[in-house]
Amino acid sequence: MCVVELDTVMPGSVLYDFSDMVRTTTTPTLEDERDLSRGIMHLSTFK
Repeated sequence: MCVVELDTVMPGSVLYDFSDMVRTTTTPTLEDERDLSRGIMHLSTFK
């Protein structure tokens, strides 16, 4: 078994994938967090 992410097989800009990667790896909050004040970014992780 393996996970297949179908987003990567569709045509589009590499910038969308890059921005998803940055958002996913630099914030400790869940993707569907409703409290926007918790949406912080760890700049050290980004660097």
